[in-house]
Parts: sequence; structure tokens; C-alpha cells
Amino acid sequence: MVDPTNATLYTADKEGFYKEVNRKFDAVSDKATGQAGEKVPSQQYYVIVKAKELPVDPTKPVDPNNNPVNPTEPTTPRNPDTPVTPKPTDKVPNDPKNRTYGELGLVEEVTRTIDYVYADGTKVEEDKLESVKDERTKTLTFTRKAKINAVTGEVTYLAADGVTPSTKEDAPWTPATTNKFNDVKFRLLKNFVLLDSKQSTITGETVAATDKDINHKVVYKKVGSIKPQIPAGVNPLTSASDTPYTNNPTDPSAVVKTKPTKPTDSTQPNGPTTPVIPEVPGYTPYGPNGQPLVKNPGGGYVIPELPTDPTQDTPIVYVKNGAQLAITKFVDVNGNGLAPSVVDSGDEGTNFTKDADVTATINKILARGYEKVANVNANEKDYPSTAAEKVFDADVKTNQEFTVTFKAKVVDIPTNPTTPGYVKPEPGQPVVPGDNNGPNGQNQ
Repeated sequence: MVDPTNATLYTADKEGFYKEVNRKFDAVSDKATGQAGEKVPSQQYYVIVKAKELPVDPTKPVDPNNNPVNPTEPTTPRNPDTPVTPKPTDKVPNDPKNRTYGELGLVEEVTRTIDYVYADGTKVEEDKLESVKDERTKTLTFTRKAKINAVTGEVTYLAADGVTPSTKEDAPWTPATTNKFNDVKFRLLKNFVLLDSKQSTITGETVAATDKDINHKVVYKKVGSIKPQIPAGVNPLTSASDTPYTNNPTDPSAVVKTKPTKPTDSTQPNGPTTPVIPEVPGYTPYGPNGQPLVKNPGGGYVIPELPTDPTQDTPIVYVKNGAQLAITKFVDVNGNGLAPSVVDSGDEGTNFTKDADVTATINKILARGYEKVANVNANEKDYPSTAAEKVFDADVKTNQEFTVTFKAKVVDIPTNPTTPGYVKPEPGQPVVPGDNNGPNGQNQ
């Protein structure tokens, strides 16, 4: 209802009903209009109303009488000192068109999702993610203010002061709580390592209301193991089994050197113990570098240097004493090992027994994005190419040693999303399509 003293609305021909304190019938007769039986009253009063403009602050919803209400239960009172965190799907209180905050562009959300998966794509079990469960899916909310015509539903967006009219494009957004996600430190999984060491901590991103949702994929791969390969029909002095590498407690993408002994009974952690690499009478164990292992004074053998890639196994090959040896190494142009050496043994004049293993190892390295090149050092011998050459020689004092050298392929990768062949980089996924084990280290 409009004030009867409002001169803009109450013109000379319109008298506000409540303007006069004493309202009485006057002594003037009603005037005839010239139409039969029709007269114009001598006294006419007007009650003029205008539509309310209701304030809209999504964090402080109110009813038509400006009383705080619960956005999901509009008839329920709300503590005025307790702001709410609205959702885009919440209905706008008092909106005559029953629209939501999202439809009016008054509430936006940005969600960050962190998925923890194994290298094969399966999800990490829930019970292993207890410490990070609150950060796996996090949503930040942004709001802005407006006022709504209670009759027409027309929306007027407001500036930061909540009073000055603005355009929808210029109306500012305000974080309901914060505009920055929390940092999330790595989750250590026993017997697994992160493929991307940069994900040991996911730094909290600062976002704006209209930013896209954020998705992280944290990929774990099973650690390698020390694998004593006991010859068939031969009994070691102590039992032998595969021993997984131990996680590095401060680096989720690395492992620590395994101790030379391990408990055989979990109820007796301090003993008795058996060597990780046992002794086998009449045999000598060789490590991935093709060198014989060093005896451990406490029994068994000293564990060799673990591979740079913590997901790569350390096979221990036992060779019968006195046998001829053929050792094939696989290195890059800098001499770094790319795979465990193939250690073959046999009698003089007999054919190599592990030629298929050499071929399989070469193919695996090629599939990782490498290509074969000439050996770097003059004293490095190429692996034989003919069956006649793949024979154990008669020199019992010198091993037959071969080297296969590789270098990483250089592939042009489109960086523009509109360029054909572009692949969006994601942790745990190959940079080059089909390269499932590339030298980029993402999935080795």
C-alpha cells in the first residue's frame, strides 16, 4: 500500500483513503452522468498498492516478513546468526515462480573429486582410504545477492553492498565459506607405490564461482618383489619365497632396500629368521645386473641394488657351479638398466635356453616407447642374431656377455585440444596412445 501523501501517485483527482483523519459523508449530492439511473459519487477515495521487492541472500533466506527460514524447510525458523550453505537446487524463498537458486544464477558450486585407483583401473578399497575420506569429494559454494518482485518475479541483481542494482554479468560472487580447497597428503598403501610422485601432495586449488569441476586420479601400482628362482628339483638350505619391497614411509612413489633377513613367524618378530635370498648347495645366485651375489655373514646373500622402477621385480637366478654363462643386459644410451638381465646357463656347445626370454624382454621395452640403437661402448657385444651363434662357448673363465641398447622415442604430441590426435594428459595414462609403459614414467 502506498502512502497517501505520495504526490506522484495521488494526483489531484485521486484522494488517498487514509489521508483524512475524520472520514464523514459530505453534504454534496451525487452527480448525474446523463445515463439513466447512473450517478457519480461526490466522494471517491483510492487505495494504491505496489509490489514488494523481496531481498534474496542465499546464505540468509527469509520469509515474506523478513524472518529467517530454513531453505529446505521454508516453514521452519532458523537462527539468524547461523548462515546456511545453499545448494543450486534449493528453492528461492518467496519466489512467485518457484525457481531455484541455480536457475536464477545466485548459487554456483565447484567440486573437486580425487579418485584412488590401481594401475588396472579398479578402485582402491574403501577401508584403505579412511584417512582421506573427507577430502575425496569436496564442494565449494559461491553466492550472490538479488531482490525479487513478489508479484512479477522480476530479478534485480545487486552489487557487493547488497543494495546497489547491478547486471547479472557484473554481480559479484562471494564464497559461502572459502574459495580454496585443502591440501591433501598422500595415502600410503602397503605394497603399492604412486605412479606419479608429484601426487604425494595434491595442493589445494583456489577457484572462482564459474570454474569447472576438478578431477584428480591417483594411481597406485604394486611394488616389485625379490624373486629367488630356485632350480627345479633342488632344495635350498632354508625356505625361499617372494619378498615384496618395503614402502618408503616418506615417499609414496619409492621403496626402501629390503633387509637381508625376514621373520618366519609373525609372533616372533625378532627371530628365528631366514634369509631373503637362501643358499642352494652347488649353485651361485646372480642378480638383475648379471653379477654374482655377495655372501651374507649371517646366512644367505646380500640383496642386490633394487631397480630404479620400484614396480619392477628383482629376479635371482641360480646357476649351477661350473656351468657356462651367457648374460644379456638391457640398457639405455646412458647405461641405465631398463630390465633385469637374462642369465642363461648350460654346457659347452649347447644352445642358449633363454633366447625366448631375451626376445620377450626386448619387445616389452619397445612397447614402452623405446627403440633399439647401436651399443655405445666398443667393448659391448650385440646379442647374437643367428641360431648358430646362440651357443655356449668353451671359455670357462669368461662369461659370454651381450648388451642390447635402447633410446627413448621422440614423438610429437599435439598440445592444442583442437588438433587431431590430441590426448588430454591424465596421471596413470600413457602420453602416447597405445604406449602403456612409456619412458615418461607414468605407467612403468
